[in-house]
Amino acid sequence: MRTYLATLLSACWLNSYFPRIWRRATVTLIHKKGDTADPQNFRPIALQPVLGKILNSCTRNRLWAFLTTNHLLDTTMQKGFWPGTDGVTEHTELLSYLLSNQKKLKRDIYVVLLDLKNAFGEVHHSLIRFSLEHHHIPAETINLIMSQYNSFYLNVSASKCNLNSGPVHVKRGVLQGDTLSPLLFNIVFDSLMSTLTDPQIQSHGVLWGDGLTRSLWTQFADDAAVICGRLRDTQLILAFYQRWTAWADLIIRPDKSFAYAASQRGGRYQQIQPSLTINGVDIPTIEQGGFMTYLGRRFSFASDAEQAKKIATDCVHEALDLVGKLPISPLLKCHALNLQLRAHLSFPLSHYSLSKTWIVANLDNLITGQVRKWLDLPPSATAHFMPLPAKWLGLDLVLPSMLAQVSRLGTALALQHSQDPKMRVLHELRADKVPFRDLVADVNRKEAAAKAKALQLTTKREKLDGLTVQSNLFKCLRAALTGSEATNWSHHLALINSNIANFARRALMRVLPTNSNLHRWGKLPSDSCPSCAGPETENHILNNCPTSAQQGRYTWRHNSVLKILAQHVLLHLPEGNEMFVDLPDFKNPEDLFTDILPDITVIHHGAAFILELTCCYEMNLEKSKLYKIEKYREASLSCKRNIPCIVNTAEVSSLGFVPSSSLNKFCRDIGIPPYPPASLRRMGEMSLRCSYFIFCTRHKPWPDKPTEPYFH
Repeated sequence: MRTYLATLLSACWLNSYFPRIWRRATVTLIHKKGDTADPQNFRPIALQPVLGKILNSCTRNRLWAFLTTNHLLDTTMQKGFWPGTDGVTEHTELLSYLLSNQKKLKRDIYVVLLDLKNAFGEVHHSLIRFSLEHHHIPAETINLIMSQYNSFYLNVSASKCNLNSGPVHVKRGVLQGDTLSPLLFNIVFDSLMSTLTDPQIQSHGVLWGDGLTRSLWTQFADDAAVICGRLRDTQLILAFYQRWTAWADLIIRPDKSFAYAASQRGGRYQQIQPSLTINGVDIPTIEQGGFMTYLGRRFSFASDAEQAKKIATDCVHEALDLVGKLPISPLLKCHALNLQLRAHLSFPLSHYSLSKTWIVANLDNLITGQVRKWLDLPPSATAHFMPLPAKWLGLDLVLPSMLAQVSRLGTALALQHSQDPKMRVLHELRADKVPFRDLVADVNRKEAAAKAKALQLTTKREKLDGLTVQSNLFKCLRAALTGSEATNWSHHLALINSNIANFARRALMRVLPTNSNLHRWGKLPSDSCPSCAGPETENHILNNCPTSAQQGRYTWRHNSVLKILAQHVLLHLPEGNEMFVDLPDFKNPEDLFTDILPDITVIHHGAAFILELTCCYEMNLEKSKLYKIEKYREASLSCKRNIPCIVNTAEVSSLGFVPSSSLNKFCRDIGIPPYPPASLRRMGEMSLRCSYFIFCTRHKPWPDKPTEPYFH
């Protein structure tokens, strides 16, 4: 397929021909904002044949390489859709700095946001050809590009209103959704950008930074912003832009443009309403106390902090409301919340300056407070485990304070490694506010973000480990389990009954409502177990109460897990081997041993392979293993057949953690497949469900014949 495709695309390139069958597209209308009755408030996205898009992608890559290698494009003002350039960040950070710096120095500033009518759809094809020729593009490449727009037809469709326009001939404009269109559009605008870089025109811009740097114009695709220090200069630049658009036959929309200004008046620096016009039509001004929006970021005369706080708080509330209504388990809600927070908060936290103290006190507390409700955690439960990854038994939750640091680091990296020298000057002016400043030297933004997150998680883990009570099980399990074993437990917990999953989380943090905890919290006068008078901790209830042991509670859990262990061995037992299990309906180990009863024994190749199961407390996984190995060290002396005995152990904790190394060794010894992940999860869930029932009935009579927990 690749060979045929390469041959086809090469033929198109060599013949400067865009196949007629690819010159068609279905246009889907996507609403941007405003009145849905106005067609201009919709963005037409063209869905083209895949092969045509591939050819255009190849053409775009060749074109971009040619233009940049030969320095034929200005990329310091126009920053829309350039590969490797975060134009939104660079433009918004520059405008934010200029507004605050001019205010600090009490200097005049005039900003005009300009809007073009259907800019992508109004570019003349003859202007595209002229611009390509002006940039010294080879004639063969120009012919290939222009052949696409010869007899190109669109079909506008909208399923909700049964709209189907039929074929519409494209006579002007570039296609939104086409991979080549953004570059063609920018090439057309480059004649304007190259003129604006003239030092004489640049002298009308705002002086900043080292006293030698000026900024006059920022452009992202068709979104333009004029920045001047005087009203007369601003009107002069607008007149120049007006003449250029008239030459290009593009239409400026004064009603969709906005003007903002701040100046020293009457001894006070204040926002003013400048009188600026385009084509004799007044440009609307930003009202007093209002804000303007450029590339998604809001700017106002007042401090951006209050606006930013409201935007960030609204984003968090929106994410929490959306996720809270989903009919899924609490742990899956945490995962969904991660996706929503990244989608809603990444932009505002990247482009607005909010203090870490405020974010922790307001946004983090909103998130952790809601997660506490979902997981039914008491107020005393720590939140330090929430952002930890699943391999450390955390929720892998995105906290806004951590996201803000990584986002601001990304902004600093975009400025520091920008191809525009002005952005590097801007970074130096703001370097003291950048978190993880030592990582800014890393060119790879992804690697720097990964290092920053690793440092954040290490800090959170250290804070968790510093707790006296709630960290104990976390530390022990991290030492006893592999990362994949802990991750499997965390992921499986999200799929089971929410009451049982919440129980497991609370038990892991040692905040179950045991008498010991209730006494610590001042809710009970004593911490004693009503059955045996010992301190009633979660370990006591689930593993060590002598009364419960006498009643057979722990034996019931042990045998429920043992049955799953035995079923896998029985299913794959090689022919000619014997299997003894200390359960009804199996061969009894009394037939093989005199004074010991191993849980599972398999006679294989003239040896007895023993698997001894322990359902134990999480802190005793290694201790239980060593105890069982020592207990059965002389098992051969008790064997009636006088054959060697090889002992392996299986530990399944009361909360469902399953170390798998010993189990896998036992399977290899007897020549059967290892336990699949599904069986390991089922064993762990069986132990957890039994523990949940044991805990719920801790102060109730134990049934004579309890049934095994069932799986949904």
